[in-house]
Amino acid sequence: MITWAASLTAGSAAMLLANFGAPAWVFALLLAWLATAGLPATVAVLAVASIERLPWVGVLPLGAALVVMAVLALAAQLAACRLVAKLLRGGRGSSGASP
Repeated sequence: MITWAASLTAGSAAMLLANFGAPAWVFALLLAWLATAGLPATVAVLAVASIERLPWVGVLPLGAALVVMAVLALAAQLAACRLVAKLLRGGRGSSGASP
């Protein structure tokens, strides 16, 4: 959950600071986060933002789009964290018993 919140905050901060002409090193740090630990949330947000129209809804209202982005980003971040945890455990189940 912390990486999800940090990813949404970093993306929002990057867009906000771009309006005020922040120095390039700030964007380098924010983009480094968004391209590494925050990548699943970043991809989910960009995927929703790239959808122009939905066949059954049309154009998503801004509030609905923000909610969908946040929920999908959370799901993607949790799935990535579970995958990394499973890979670090060596593929063993959650019981932790070794063969």
